[in-house]
Amino acid sequence: MEIEEKIDKVMQSMLGEFPELVRNLFQDTLGLEIEEIDSEKWSIVPRLSMKQEHSMNMGLSNDDWSSLLAMSFSAEMFNLIPGVDGDIELARSGLGEVLNGMGGVLAGNSTIIDAFQELTQAPPMYYANEVLYPKTSSIQGVLVCQGETIDFGWACRSTISPMMRRMLERNKQ
Repeated sequence: MEIEEKIDKVMQSMLGEFPELVRNLFQDTLGLEIEEIDSEKWSIVPRLSMKQEHSMNMGLSNDDWSSLLAMSFSAEMFNLIPGVDGDIELARSGLGEVLNGMGGVLAGNSTIIDAFQELTQAPPMYYANEVLYPKTSSIQGVLVCQGETIDFGWACRSTISPMMRRMLERNKQ
């Protein structure tokens, strides 16, 4: 199976459950009420596009695969998190925990493990500007919390070039 086909197959398999998993993690981790998922606002895209002013990313990878969870949001999101009382660092930490939780869910998912093996998480990183993401099949969608939108996505790609992968596969034969 070609690399792109493998990634597309995993993305198709995860698309049905991914939005609700993200929604549940936001609610459970931050105590926020997230509106019901609009499935029309979640799809597989050729590249993540997170255009709001604040972004958080977290990598998951191994020797063969590189994966990225990403979210973007407006500054108002910092004020919606209960208990942070204007402490932006604490709010960022809470949002990072959503990424950590989702990373754990993906790393333990049998579909992900079967396709990509074990993926190790990196710490979440915060960015205060638009981030450019690699071109690869990705799940992207929108959550809504008290009128504020949160863009959320997951991308995965091979860390080995297609040409190198073909050479490695020939050497195995």
